[in-house]
Amino acid sequence: MARVNIIIRAFNRLEYTSLTIREIDRLAGYDNYKMIVVDNNSTDGTGLWLKSLVKEGYYKIKPIYLTENVGDFGGTKIGYQNLDDDCEYVMQWDNDCPPVRENFLKATVEVMDAFPNIGQLMLKRLGVSHVIHTTNQQVYNGVIFGDAEIVTCVNMHRRNAVEAINFWVTDESVYWDFELNKRMRKAGYQLKKIVNFEVVHIDSFPEKNLSLQKLKYPLYFSHKPTVIGRGKINYTDANYLA
Repeated sequence: MARVNIIIRAFNRLEYTSLTIREIDRLAGYDNYKMIVVDNNSTDGTGLWLKSLVKEGYYKIKPIYLTENVGDFGGTKIGYQNLDDDCEYVMQWDNDCPPVRENFLKATVEVMDAFPNIGQLMLKRLGVSHVIHTTNQQVYNGVIFGDAEIVTCVNMHRRNAVEAINFWVTDESVYWDFELNKRMRKAGYQLKKIVNFEVVHIDSFPEKNLSLQKLKYPLYFSHKPTVIGRGKINYTDANYLA
């Protein structure tokens, strides 16, 4: 059982997933957490690698093996279905974004604890073309953070807020993470971004684009029906082993 549950969705890109998990474990600076790794029916050995971690007792992980690729939203939904009972904070974490600074999780939790009106708290992303700017910056225990118009990618949710606003919508015309942002604001919660604790997009830094990933993993970025990307929402209940 853990107070913080980190949901990582993985579809192939095993070397990315392994690096991200290792760096989360190495740099967290906070012990009361668990990683829920949702394998979206990978074909590159990701599932076998996760099983080996469980067998050897490495890291704080709970793998979930899907029989189909349900996308980012579907993977997050299944992750929420498998949270620890006493989980208070949930992090959505992309598998190609390892953290780069020590004590990132400790810092994030401390801010969430101190400011109960924050619904979502995002870490700064390195290697992206679109920078989410902040206003009204403040400092708490060395953490610099401010208001953000949107929160996406690697961010911490307040679990009771997500469940209270009925996040699991069925409108496919919007990006699910931005819909969560909108409902958080409507419920009176604030969106914040930390600017001095970062994650980095593998292969996109310092080029600040996804060209290398697209060349290496063309199926991941495909818009074919069998591969569900960020803009596709899958609400079908998938068969999986928790």
